[in-house]
Amino acid sequence: MRRVRWECPNGCAGVLGPSRPRRNDVCRYCLACSAVRGRLVERTAPSLDKKRAVRTEQLKTRRSADEAREEARTTAYYTVAGIDIRKEAQMLLRTDALRGLRMPKIQVRRASSYPRSRLGVCFHAGRIQITAYPGIDAYDVRETLAHELAHCKAPWRCHHGTAWRTIFRLVCEQAYGVRPRLEVRWHDEASRLMREKAQQEAQQSGEKLPSEVLARIVETKLEALASSIKSVAACAPEPVEEEPND
Repeated sequence: MRRVRWECPNGCAGVLGPSRPRRNDVCRYCLACSAVRGRLVERTAPSLDKKRAVRTEQLKTRRSADEAREEARTTAYYTVAGIDIRKEAQMLLRTDALRGLRMPKIQVRRASSYPRSRLGVCFHAGRIQITAYPGIDAYDVRETLAHELAHCKAPWRCHHGTAWRTIFRLVCEQAYGVRPRLEVRWHDEASRLMREKAQQEAQQSGEKLPSEVLARIVETKLEALASSIKSVAACAPEPVEEEPND
């Protein structure tokens, strides 16, 4: 075992001893100072203290790096379309419509394509799930999050009834300044109003909206136009074929 010098804190002559002595080893204590003071006076090993300080600093730096890496990974998990869902949910929970509701556990599901059925799920056990899919923007995330938090606040088995619609409408009005229609329960009503509001504010301030937001606005308008064309075509009478005269 390597030997190091153990020094008395009162300046007495040091002694050589093992680097890892037993607890009752005499190199740990200055017997002369202990006899004068009436209690044991421990010696210290400066070389070991220096190494211990370096090792502690290295462990602290490594722990800080691990915590920063874990925080970055957690933030990336909860960030969808540039929005941190945790912060957005905390902002929504401060509204009067969701007052008294506890912060639910949020899960993010990554989908490779647009979901066929659900953009979000509320399990009514303090847990909600948000689906991130290609082409989602910030307004879709806000609407889906408000949608699921309204389910957490609404009575159990209310589904998309009057209570849920009222809470969802109040959340959108108090948090985002839009007022979706109560008779509309499907996705894209509130997000469409948010985009239109952002477009109006950008036009008034002279700023330009991001290209993805403008593309989504155009896509929404084209979808509405296609839907209206389909409804008109469905209501149109079918042509009657005339029988040829013999």
